[in-house]
Amino acid sequence: VTDASDGTYGAEFNLTRVGGWAIDAVFVGEKEDGAFVRADFSVVAGELDLSNTRVNGVLTPYPGPYTASSTNQSQFSVTFYDAAGNKRNVSTDLTDGTLRLVLTDGYNAEHAVPHDTPNFNETSGAFTVDFTCAKAGRLAITFVTSRGEPLLDADTGSPWEAIVNPGLPDLSETLVYGAGVEVAAWSQPNIVNVRAADAEGNPYATTPGNVTYACVFTTLGGGSVPSDFAVTQWTVYVGDGVYTVYYEPPAHTQPYNIKVVVTADGAQVDPAGKVVQVSAPATALSAFTSVVLNRYLEPLSSDEANELGFRAGQTARLLLEARDENGAP
Repeated sequence: VTDASDGTYGAEFNLTRVGGWAIDAVFVGEKEDGAFVRADFSVVAGELDLSNTRVNGVLTPYPGPYTASSTNQSQFSVTFYDAAGNKRNVSTDLTDGTLRLVLTDGYNAEHAVPHDTPNFNETSGAFTVDFTCAKAGRLAITFVTSRGEPLLDADTGSPWEAIVNPGLPDLSETLVYGAGVEVAAWSQPNIVNVRAADAEGNPYATTPGNVTYACVFTTLGGGSVPSDFAVTQWTVYVGDGVYTVYYEPPAHTQPYNIKVVVTADGAQVDPAGKVVQVSAPATALSAFTSVVLNRYLEPLSSDEANELGFRAGQTARLLLEARDENGAP
């Protein structure tokens, strides 16, 4: 309280807790109520302070992890506070800014994720956001106020993130690729790469040994084939959910065709299989058939830059696979 020396006094106060308060302005020596008495005034939350804003799962302290799905919705909540940590309970706080959800998949490609209109709960002061995300990866929850202030996770200094996991593996969506489903050289290892995927086609990083991958080989008619046809094969877990099946078909006097069918725990991934021509190993490498592979051992196309997924400040890795004139490694 400050005496203005003109018969008035200036009183200042700072309340950091919202709710109902009472005030009684009493002069020193007074025993009764003071010059001003108010028993029912309220203090509301202060200005929005994004550093105190909370992003939670609906029933969990943090958003996620979620499961990728094109049909089932997921949720998170946003609660805004002032600098003193009081809930704001203002129904326009979220709609006054811009909320965006961006999913970064395992190839470092970004995908915009649609969300419904947020639902504001007047009792809790939280906004609930429903969204549908068919892609698996890292989900960034970004919000920028109308003044251009970004919402950041205080622990990381970056937008809030949640993990979206693939769904359960779907046998029909299993990815099969590699030189060994195109051409093969006899009496040397040929490569078939296999990755499990969920019903949405998201690659699934299975734990090594959880699934046994193998190939079934049969000869096709229309030409001479080895009379004692038998194929040696073995499977190696490479990483990132990728298994490689190596197989060595027997030598013959001339090229012949086989059908390669991949199995997972004995079940056929694609009963139609792949028709592969087996021939003698070529003696020379070819720059025209050799390829560059990504971390999942998938061939990269030089005319599709978005497949490469290079990002500033991150270490990128390319694998060069030398192939012979027939296209076999």
